[in-house]
Amino acid sequence: MKTILGSSGAFLLLACLSRPAVAQVPHDEDEAQFTGTMRAVLRDRPRQAEMAARAYLYTIAPADFRPAPATNGPLDSLKRLDEEDYWRIVAELTAHFERFQRLIQQDTVRAALAARLAGASYKVHLFTRLSAADYRAADEAGKQRMRARLVQLVSERMDAELLTHAMNLQDAVQRLDRARARYEDRRQRRAVFEREFVESHIRAMERNLY
Repeated sequence: MKTILGSSGAFLLLACLSRPAVAQVPHDEDEAQFTGTMRAVLRDRPRQAEMAARAYLYTIAPADFRPAPATNGPLDSLKRLDEEDYWRIVAELTAHFERFQRLIQQDTVRAALAARLAGASYKVHLFTRLSAADYRAADEAGKQRMRARLVQLVSERMDAELLTHAMNLQDAVQRLDRARARYEDRRQRRAVFEREFVESHIRAMERNLY
């Protein structure tokens, strides 16, 4: 899994395009589970959610941990700065972690992309939230450096989002191809199917099955 998560966008795109279609949890059901987890964490603020969020971050953003999973510099800084925002991030990461656990059982490539997108989104949020005061106090050169870093982070997030859309599009095309194949099969063999249906009903009527 570390190999997949650390791979380049080109490798992930190739994996997306070459992977077979995999049955997924329905979108509405997945979103309901995601939203339910976020609401529960925001309401109860359980210690287990903090642990799950940090465990997930150790997978998607290991560079933020020094020296061990229990310590996360940016996340700990956010907790000191704004506890409400900290818990929003914890809730979102916990929901992403649960989604990742569901996906990894079905589709490792999609799970890797979901983790990549979650990690990229987290980095953008943490950078802007923790750098706001420094940006306002910086000189023009400092502002340009922070802007360049933000451009890089947003670009990485957009890469992950576009790869996710590419995978969704591939899945949709494959579903359309299967539906088209089923339609063509039924259309070309219509007479055969009609005869089979008629005969099956005749046999049922003869045996008094209705």
